[in-house]
Amino acid sequence: MPPYDNFPSKKERENLMKQLKELEENGDALTSGEHYKNYVKSLRELNNTMDQYYTPDADGNVPSIEQDGKDKLMDSILKTATAGETFLASIANNGGNLNKGTAGLVNSVQAMMSQDYETISLYNPKTMEMSLPELQQDARTQVIDLRGVKIGKLGNAQSSRLPMTVVDEKGMKTSGVFTKASYVSVVKPFKEMIDEAAAKCPDPDTKKKLQDIIPRFRNYLQKNNKELPGGVKPENASDEMVVGKMIQMRMWESKKYDTPGILKRTGIDVSKLGSDTTGILLDGFQNCAREPAYWVNGLELGLKDGDRLDQRNTAMSAVANLLGISNLVARSTNMKFMDENGEVVEGTFMEKAKGLDLFGKGNESLFEQVNDDPLSPGTNLNKDIADLQVLDFICGNIDRHGGNLFYDVDEKTGQIKGVQAIDNDSAFGHFSSGKNGQNFRLNGTDYITVMSEDMAKKVSSISPEMLKFTLRGRGLSDDEIQAACGRLQEVKDAVKEPLTKPLTNSTAEVMTNKAANKLSIMTGEKMREVRLGTFSKQDPDHGKKNLFTFVNDNVNYALENAREKGYSYKPHKVNEKQFKEVSTTNRKFTAAGIGESLKGMSRMIRNEVTGFAVSGLSKFLRSSGAFRTMVSDVKNADKLSDEIKKEIGENGTLDRNDPKVKAQLEKADRAVEAVRKSTKAYLEKKMKEKKVTDLKDLRGKSEYEQKRIDYALKVMESVKEYEMIAHPENAEAKQVKEAVKNRLDIAAKRKAKQSGPGRTEVKEHQNKNDMKGPAKK
Repeated sequence: MPPYDNFPSKKERENLMKQLKELEENGDALTSGEHYKNYVKSLRELNNTMDQYYTPDADGNVPSIEQDGKDKLMDSILKTATAGETFLASIANNGGNLNKGTAGLVNSVQAMMSQDYETISLYNPKTMEMSLPELQQDARTQVIDLRGVKIGKLGNAQSSRLPMTVVDEKGMKTSGVFTKASYVSVVKPFKEMIDEAAAKCPDPDTKKKLQDIIPRFRNYLQKNNKELPGGVKPENASDEMVVGKMIQMRMWESKKYDTPGILKRTGIDVSKLGSDTTGILLDGFQNCAREPAYWVNGLELGLKDGDRLDQRNTAMSAVANLLGISNLVARSTNMKFMDENGEVVEGTFMEKAKGLDLFGKGNESLFEQVNDDPLSPGTNLNKDIADLQVLDFICGNIDRHGGNLFYDVDEKTGQIKGVQAIDNDSAFGHFSSGKNGQNFRLNGTDYITVMSEDMAKKVSSISPEMLKFTLRGRGLSDDEIQAACGRLQEVKDAVKEPLTKPLTNSTAEVMTNKAANKLSIMTGEKMREVRLGTFSKQDPDHGKKNLFTFVNDNVNYALENAREKGYSYKPHKVNEKQFKEVSTTNRKFTAAGIGESLKGMSRMIRNEVTGFAVSGLSKFLRSSGAFRTMVSDVKNADKLSDEIKKEIGENGTLDRNDPKVKAQLEKADRAVEAVRKSTKAYLEKKMKEKKVTDLKDLRGKSEYEQKRIDYALKVMESVKEYEMIAHPENAEAKQVKEAVKNRLDIAAKRKAKQSGPGRTEVKEHQNKNDMKGPAKK
């Protein structure tokens, strides 16, 4: 029996509750209030509910969660979460610290429950079968041991990324990119550049002024009444904001990116710098301008040196799930791995985005898959963009444009039918929108020209407490979480009046509303009928654009560029893939036939470990011990397939008088016998559970369980096939062989009749392909 009583998620929860109990017994003042008592009562009820899913049955297995159980758990978590946020809000409103004492413990529990809630909400009992311990473990940051696995090296840059495929023990692969933990670094490297320049300055007075450039520029901003994003006054601004403003102003004031204007504002005499100092400053300021982190993170997001960046991806994934649009964001989770030196590398794992990177460098050839009017109506593209704009606004994402999206292109029509967002870490700043001039890179709600009806209703139903709960444990400060709630309220205010009126139904109505700066709310179906450009909005004087404008402009520009380079649309007919009719037994009882029959057993779940990261605590725990034993035996048989073909020869005959053949077949026989026994044991176990006596009556309680049963049945068929190929002397095998031969003869005659004259070569090629077994879907 798995040690569920010691399972990390259970022990973590119980330890936190124990600490809360100790604070209560010690008379902590915060535990005497009504808000706290309501929270603890709800938390204990939730804990009792969860304990039911940790209680094993007679066989030592804990129950999997079905739909009613999922609903009950989510309702219980939400009830507790709301009570917890109410308690934390009462502390914050009185100036209390949410990271210490009782409030700090409650904050930790909220963070833990937030991750549980997201994982459980994404769980579909109809397509998979998992227990609560397994789901909770999926929600925790795992340490994956990659020692001995060649995965390349991470660079030292802030945005170092490593392509990675995580494989569980079922062979289920998730491809994506690992980003090592990255932190804001603005002031320190800037000061190092200034110190290097000052060291070369020949004039002592000028050198001192240069070393004090940050406070001197702050004074300049203050004297000229220049406010910073969020209405922050220079005297209250962090050094990161001041440096960011310095870089930003320099970028605006000169196309040549020279520095004298900035230096003069700080009272520095450029003529006394000297050539060496001037050269260092010119190069240094230019490098700063090229690195957005200097003015995006410090100035526009209001972050400080040491703030965590990469986790903002996971925070946006959580909000996307809250809004019901998790499919629009390449999902990110916290992750750690152990490198070849035994060092634990912390970071985040972002799943591979779905679609085409149409604006990636050198990707013009991808436009061969895109038709000449790819943004025409008739798809969900408009709704995707509209929903994504709402997500970006609430999350305060200031770096969304047409280039950090992946585009879902219909392979039959060449039309862009949807998008998925990547690079979501420039988000969750301290400030609101650009509507009141607070952040010029974050468009106000007036740039959200259209919203889908379901999104408008969803936003209206989400409370600030629910958003706070969702963002707990995602590496954000309390101020950043509060700022996100403020932006949520802006969206709620924007939809309040339009939702009381009839929905927008036509292009003409959209244009009328847009001219009057009014929001159009439409059904998803109606949005499909309108051209994308209808929803565009921009301010040429200030360079502000909404996402519809970005996509429209970027796609059309890139399309024109690709066509000029000779990449024309090449439509191709898409054939539905089907399983081939002809069995691997067409290998005429050769070693290749045996190899293919062994591979056929594991084709669905083969685990190719080399070059991949293998999860330390596998999701494979969700399966029973009997199923895991069967899969292990199948994998052992699979390993022999290539060895047999290599040792005997691709088309070698099964001459048992040959010692080499005999040795290989004996190994294969033992492996297949193990498969037969373990598969039989699994199926008998399932029949006992379902109380049926015939395999024909065996049905899984979920689609996920049914797939496992179907797989076991296919394995048994593969065992029979192996026997037929490897032991043709067997009487039953001879009968099967004859039946298969007759089927193949009929199939060959039918194909020959369909092919007609001049098609012999093609037919022969197809037959060879047929021998390879089922086509991959």
